[in-house]
Amino acid sequence: MKVKPLIKEFKTAREQAEYYFDREFNTVPFELLKPRLDNYEAEILYPSDEVFLDDFKIENDIDDLKEEFNEKVENGEYDNSEFDEFLKDTDEFRSFKDDRLTDYYPMWNWVFGADRFYIDSDYMDVDKLYKLGIGVIDDPTGYYLFIAGAGYDFYEAHWTPLFKQLGWIKEIDNENE
Repeated sequence: MKVKPLIKEFKTAREQAEYYFDREFNTVPFELLKPRLDNYEAEILYPSDEVFLDDFKIENDIDDLKEEFNEKVENGEYDNSEFDEFLKDTDEFRSFKDDRLTDYYPMWNWVFGADRFYIDSDYMDVDKLYKLGIGVIDDPTGYYLFIAGAGYDFYEAHWTPLFKQLGWIKEIDNENE
C-alpha cells in the first residue's frame, strides 16, 4: 500500500503565517526572562540610529535644523556631507529616540523563542525586525522576539509581514474569498 504525503493547503496569508509561527517559535512566559534582563544577563537589542533617523526626518519639520547645520558648515564645524551626523547630535533627535525607546519593551506576557539563524542572518536583522514592530532580546539561552504592543492582531501587524519578508508566504489570489 502506497501512502500519499500529507499536504497542507492554505487559503489565506494568515493561515500561512499561523502555520509558520507555530512551527518556528516557542512561546515563553516573559517572567522567565525578566530576571535575566534586570540582572544584565540578557539584553534588549536596539535598532541602529539610522532607523530612528529615517523616522525622525519623516515625522519632523527639520528646516530649522537645516539652517543651523548650514551655519555650522560655514563655521567649519561640519562638512556638507555630515548632515546625518549633525542631526544625531541634536537634542531634538535624542529626545525623539528616547521617546521611541521608552515603550520598546515587551508589553505582553509572552516572548517568542527564535532560532539564532533568523537574527544572525543577513536578511533578518534587528533594524528590519524593529521596522516590523518586533523587538529582540539576546539571552544566554537564545534569541527571543517580543511585541511592544497589545490589543490588536499580531498576525496581521507583525507575523504575516515578517514571513512575507522572509519569502515564506506566497500570495494567494483568493485572499478575500
